[in-house]
Amino acid sequence: MEMAFGVFGLMGFVFALAAYSKVDKLEKELVERGILERDSD
Repeated sequence: MEMAFGVFGLMGFVFALAAYSKVDKLEKELVERGILERDSD
């Protein structure tokens, strides 16, 4: 049973990384188009 939790944790981590990279890519695209302003901090 502990092995299953580890697998789910790993899958969740990979999914979160993929989602973050897509959001980051989208944000850069919007900033380049002038739709969104980049935070200065």
